[in-house]
Amino acid sequence: MLAEERKYFERLKPFFEGNEKLFTSLKDHAAYLYEQLYRYSGESYLKRSLRITVDKILPLNPDLDMLVTSVLISACYSPRCDLKQIKKLFGKNVMEMVESLGKINSIKARYSNTDTNVIKKLFLALAVDLRVILIRLIDRIDNLETLEFKSEEKQKANAKEILDVYVPIASQLGLYEITLKLEDLAFKYVHPNEYHQLKKDINDYLSRSKASMEEVRKELESTLLNAGFNVEVKGRIKSVFSIYKKLKKKTRTLDKIYDIYAMRVILQTSSLDYDTRDDIEKIYAILSFLHSKYESLTDRFKDYVANPKKNGYQSLHTALLGLNSRDLSKPTEIQIRTDRMHNFAELGMAAHWLYKDAKGGKENLDKTFFELLNSLRQHLDVDHSRSASLKMDLYPDRIFVVTKDSLVKDLPKGATCVDFAYALDPEIGHTCFLAKVNGVAKSLDYELQNGDTVEILTDNKLSPKLSWLSFVKTKHAKNRIQNYFRSLDEENLLETGKQLLNKLLKELNMPLLDESLSFLRTYHGKVLTISERKNLLEDLGAGQITVNKVFEDCFGQSFET
Repeated sequence: MLAEERKYFERLKPFFEGNEKLFTSLKDHAAYLYEQLYRYSGESYLKRSLRITVDKILPLNPDLDMLVTSVLISACYSPRCDLKQIKKLFGKNVMEMVESLGKINSIKARYSNTDTNVIKKLFLALAVDLRVILIRLIDRIDNLETLEFKSEEKQKANAKEILDVYVPIASQLGLYEITLKLEDLAFKYVHPNEYHQLKKDINDYLSRSKASMEEVRKELESTLLNAGFNVEVKGRIKSVFSIYKKLKKKTRTLDKIYDIYAMRVILQTSSLDYDTRDDIEKIYAILSFLHSKYESLTDRFKDYVANPKKNGYQSLHTALLGLNSRDLSKPTEIQIRTDRMHNFAELGMAAHWLYKDAKGGKENLDKTFFELLNSLRQHLDVDHSRSASLKMDLYPDRIFVVTKDSLVKDLPKGATCVDFAYALDPEIGHTCFLAKVNGVAKSLDYELQNGDTVEILTDNKLSPKLSWLSFVKTKHAKNRIQNYFRSLDEENLLETGKQLLNKLLKELNMPLLDESLSFLRTYHGKVLTISERKNLLEDLGAGQITVNKVFEDCFGQSFET
């Protein structure tokens, strides 16, 4: 183990106080897993996992399971990885999270022909625990920060994947800081020319405006303090990618964007746990005071306190003219919020950790982590009535599987290889005879799981089997199979129907069908003609009705084979 790696472990050790055995196991097993494994940059896998854990995960005050999982973030790349051993050493939760990260790492989300919404669903379906999402998002930040070691083609592909898939997820979870980092880092590689030019233009703009910005901040803060409001005023510079999107959307020049920088008026409260009615009244009082002192632009006012954004963001937004009495034509954006709202806006749901830990200390970490993840759950598109849990099942009725060509297919839970084959193409479904799931041969009735990579083997000489109707899950597959048999000529349908019914009668030790099909003489209490009996067998042969149903309706009772 290198000296740098030992130093990282020493920084982690205090967080395992009272769990020294767990720390020793983690230290030894991580060194064993990552031995002689290096990234494209030359950095060892062990150092990277420790660096991410100490520098990026620890500030979120995670629980021990998340710390251990973060150190084992790249375990799936090791030929020594044994999930059973990980479960034995670190428990079921860690094993499941490590397995989940392994599946996510194996999915390359650069699917040119797949809707990015489906890819996002695949990621969320594979992330069996909400902590996995946070680890993966932070892992993507680190990936972007070290992209210079990859080829230009891979840089752009990696960055585009992050913009299309991971940025929307981070934004949906209210992880503002993570979202901005991902956006700016990815933008640099997806649109390098635009990024560098815009970055230069912004720096030039800020170099001219920096002094006046500080004057505005000081004036605003002193004015509010003198009026009796206990506030702190901070300046905010809009991110490069946010400015790029605004320029592109509204085809403006940089000097026409009034909110490149904004002033945040942060009310200091007595509690970071929640905002009291008095706190809320005070920020509205601040708004009223500023509107009475300065001219405001009514069309710029937004109330995200009474009407929070979907990700939980709260703040009052307004735009004022005349601050610092310099340029009465140029408005200054003002955001008014409590310190709790500000921490939430900066850190998203992770702010809950920081509030609780600051008050209650280390003993509250597990509880506050649970509260954080339950809050995150409420801002995902899931059933809010479900009981709170660290475990995540965002799409309980769906699975997402991948073709050998890296296309993602969205199927109902319980879907089989035959369902998958018909989802690819009707002819593939008609002629399939075997499937390879994650490289292992499986029968056609095998139920697929989230993240499976599936290859269907076909033979043009083959045709569908009626027995498939007993296990296929999708209406699409059922309709295709039924339509196939419906297309056969009447003679074949009649013969197929006879064979199916005779097979059942034989199993029940009953006489087989005679020439007049007398077994079918009475159906649903109605006497059938010979022609009607044949039609019934043709429907049976076409898969329009099951043999069990035919027997029960003729015999008048169910049966047991």
